[in-house]
Formats: sequence, C-alpha cells, structure tokens
Amino acid sequence: MASETGEKIRVVVLFSGGLDSSLAVRLMQNQGLDVTALTCINAFSPELKQRRGSGARRMARQLGVPLIMHEFTDQLIKLVENPPHGYGSNMNPCVDCHCHMLKYVAGLIAEGKYHFVATGEVLGQRPMSQRKPVMMHIDKEAGLGRMVLRPLSAKCMPITIPEEKGWVDREKLKDFNGRSRKPQMQLAKEFGFREYQTPAGGCLLTDPQFAFRVKDLKEHEGLTEADVEIMKVGRYFRLSDSARIIVGRNQADNQALQVMSLPGDVRLRAASAPGPTAVLRVPADEDSQTTIAAMMTAQPCPELLTLAAELVAAHCPKLESDPTAGIRLQRGDAVRTVDVKVRQRSDFAAMRIELADKPDQKKGGRAE
Repeated sequence: MASETGEKIRVVVLFSGGLDSSLAVRLMQNQGLDVTALTCINAFSPELKQRRGSGARRMARQLGVPLIMHEFTDQLIKLVENPPHGYGSNMNPCVDCHCHMLKYVAGLIAEGKYHFVATGEVLGQRPMSQRKPVMMHIDKEAGLGRMVLRPLSAKCMPITIPEEKGWVDREKLKDFNGRSRKPQMQLAKEFGFREYQTPAGGCLLTDPQFAFRVKDLKEHEGLTEADVEIMKVGRYFRLSDSARIIVGRNQADNQALQVMSLPGDVRLRAASAPGPTAVLRVPADEDSQTTIAAMMTAQPCPELLTLAAELVAAHCPKLESDPTAGIRLQRGDAVRTVDVKVRQRSDFAAMRIELADKPDQKKGGRAE
C-alpha cells in the first residue's frame, strides 16, 4: 500500500510479543504495509532485567518483523507514584501507561518515521483501559486522535484515518469484542502461528501480591528500578520503616539476589549450613548508609542486624533443631558472623509483606 506521494505506508505496532499484538502485526503485514514492532520495556514486566523483552524478540523473529525497544521504567515509576487517571484494580495506572506509550509514538510519527500506529487492544477485554470512551480519550490525549488503529476490534470502533485514506482495508480487519480469547486463538491457528505467549497481560502491577509489595515500598522508601526488580524474587519482609529484607526461596532466588544486591546492601546466609541468601536493604541516602556501615562493626550486634540474622536462621531447614546458629553478614568488604537464637518462622509472619488471602490469579494476569 502506498501513500499519495507513492511511498510505502509505514505502520508501527505496539508489541508485547503476546497473542493480541502478534495478531495485529500479522494483520498489518497481510495488508502489504511496511510494519515495525515497538516494545515498551520496563521493570514491571515479569522478566528479570537481563531478560527483559526476550519474549517480544522471539515472537518478532517468528513474524519476520523488525523490532525496536523503548525503555520507560523511569517514566512508569512516576506514573505509579502519582497516576493522573488513577489505578486499576491494583497498582496499575493502565490509562496513563497507554497514554505514555502513544505519546512516544506520536513523536515518531511527527518525525515522519511512520504514517500511523496500530495496537493489539481488544474492545472490552480489560475493564479500565479498553472501553471505547477511554480508548478514544487516550488517543486524543496522546495527540494522535484518529491515527490509532486497533485491527482486532476495528469494525467495532469509529473509522480511523488509515482506513479513510485507503491505507488499510477495513473489510479485512476484525470485530473482536469482550474477554473471550477464542477468536484470537482461532485466528492464530489460521495464521499458522507455531507458538505464542500465554494469552495474559505482562504487567506485574496487575498482580495483587506484587502490587501489595509495591504499595509498601511506595509508602516507605519510594520506588526505584533496583527496588522494583528485587521485589520479583524471594520472600519480602519489612523490619522497620526504613529497612526491609528479601529472603530467597530456592537456588534461583539465591542466585538472583546475589546479582541484584547493591553495594550498600547487607547480604546474609547461614555460616555453616545450606539455606537461603538474603538481602537487607535500607535507603540509599547518606545518613542511612552511614548508619548501616557503622552497624557492621558495632558491639554488641545492633538490634536490626540481629533481627535480620534471626529471620534468616528461621528459614534454614537444616537449623530447625539447633538452639543457636551463626549467620554470616557481608556489606562490601565488611564481614561479620552473628550467633543468634533459632526461632520459628511464625515469629516473623507479621513482618511479611504478603496479602493474607492470596487471590487466585496468575502473576501478570488480565485483571485491571
């Protein structure tokens, strides 16, 4: 398809690598357009930082489409802390997140890199951001108006400029509406997709348990990328208004915590028995870091470090029958071993940042 000037029409598709955005890409390819996929990556995805966007890369290769990445963790953190349009069912600022992504695309279109944008959104699939009035509001606020095409629900939406200009044949678009995924799965089969990600959202802010941790951090130290990343692993405990500890649940968690620990963190583990790695973290300001550094050499061992060591000992199965245990603490080059009483895990239950009644919802599910 060519424009009035004869150049091939270029469309950028907001692309998560999930089923819906993959179908949107293929629908645009089938119309003979020059398609580019754009993945907006951030720390609130289920993937750890080193694998962020890997699912999108894999699916883009299968589709044979060029992929560009836009990192927007810092901007999204600001939206989580103060969302102009409010939250969804948890800590997810879906409307503002969509506005940000489309505003970024609006800049690319203004630069002449693309003619319009398409998304994999389905009308009525999500209760907050995928209602017709909200979608149209987002498009307007992003400065795109009728330049946003939603191929999977186009026939349920007002006609867009790409359709009006004949860049896209509306009759070849879809009329999907609602939360059922059967139409998308059938279309994927028709397109011969070999594999695709499980049909579910990829934002941890929609997960009640993770959102509970985010809320705790927001109310105390505030959000940073490093703090969001470390909340994806382990058991999370708050020891005081300015101190929290993350305790590994398995070998994968232990390895991740080793990688995620910051220079100012205190790493803990049992001195003479297998067990979890734990990371004790306090704020990064100079006063907090000076205080925790002094604690590493103070005698007797300060209460905060003793409490952290007791918590780690309680989570070492090999120490359950021992009255006391040695716990190794390390912060930079400073190392000390603390002998503590082995307490019961239940002694620390009130400190754990976890919803009492765990909702039956997969991490990164579709709830808004």
